[in-house]
Amino acid sequence: METKKRELFTGIYKTAADEFAAFGYAGARMDRIAETAGVNKATIYYHIGNKELLYNKTVEYLIECAAVSLEAFLPENLSSREAAPGEVLHGRPAGEIPGEDSRDKTGEQADREFQRYIEILGTTIFGDLKLPLIMMREIVAGKEYLQQETIGKFMALFAPVITMITRGQAKGRFRNKSPLLVHFMAVAGIYFFTAGNNFLLKQSRITESGLPER
Repeated sequence: METKKRELFTGIYKTAADEFAAFGYAGARMDRIAETAGVNKATIYYHIGNKELLYNKTVEYLIECAAVSLEAFLPENLSSREAAPGEVLHGRPAGEIPGEDSRDKTGEQADREFQRYIEILGTTIFGDLKLPLIMMREIVAGKEYLQQETIGKFMALFAPVITMITRGQAKGRFRNKSPLLVHFMAVAGIYFFTAGNNFLLKQSRITESGLPER
């Protein structure tokens, strides 16, 4: 029963993510989400709640997916969580996960970590554009629809980049900038590069075939 319920929720969240990413909160329609997910609209209201609750639960689902992806690729010393007693995290028992390299006197470690972080973001965003799309729409709307709890979970994703930038600043490698701003700048750059690929591809095809006559 629990497995079926989890599959039901996952299907609804995935469909809702497509809807919110494509149309934003205001333009998304509950009946369209229900129809695409293959459920009754009443089922969504009963198990999850109204549109606002569905929106927040969908974003939280995407955040969890992003966290899993980041956790899988992060360097050992940038884990976003601590291991429980006896738990093996990143292949090392709890208590043996290294932190800052004391031999790193110039901050090169921070450079390497940040480059790796950008690579991870690129892999995550290339794989699924829905979370950055929804969050960018939310920022434009002034965080009008996300609840504080959901925003808190989203902010928790920044623990690794905060660690990296703090280390780099301590070594004089990085300037004193907001980690949140740095993250959004990185995400925006990767997203626009990704979203622009289709446009550039069409442009190259037009160039190859010749411009249409006026």
